[in-house]
Amino acid sequence: MPSRGRACRLRNRNLIRFGSGAVPRPPGGISPPVACMKPYRLARIAEAIREVASETILFKLNDPRVKNVTVTRAEISPDLQHAKVYVSIMGTPKEQNLVLHGLRQATGFVQRKIGDRLQIRYTPTVQFVIDKGVKNSLEVTRLLNEAKAAGSAAESSQAEETAEAADRPSPAGEGPGEG
Repeated sequence: MPSRGRACRLRNRNLIRFGSGAVPRPPGGISPPVACMKPYRLARIAEAIREVASETILFKLNDPRVKNVTVTRAEISPDLQHAKVYVSIMGTPKEQNLVLHGLRQATGFVQRKIGDRLQIRYTPTVQFVIDKGVKNSLEVTRLLNEAKAAGSAAESSQAEETAEAADRPSPAGEGPGEG
């Protein structure tokens, strides 16, 4: 079995990428290279982008609109050209939109800090996206707590009914084991 690098070279030589599909290379034509990158390198670069974006937003950004922001994760495209930085913003939806607008205004500043730290051929263009994961997890926790409270209330009412039934005298001849 050929190594990953050789397989990528063979695929690059025989295919041309158009959008999301690959078509066979025309005879005698020149094909652009297809991005083949090891997944652990993408993960390492995405983690570096997350760290730099978080540090920049927290300590170096002086925009009064940007507050209560947590950078949760970052995703990067396989060609290292585009990065999505997911942020969790505490507050009302209006405040979230205001903070997101401030982050979008500061995108160039954050990109420059990322470019200084990564030192790769192309600095990825950064896009800030609100991460719904934190809000969803809080909602799930709230629903679980409500269900737990409703379950314990049902158990206590059921326990009261059995206690009342035990306190009532039973008619003669209907005891357990008889009949």
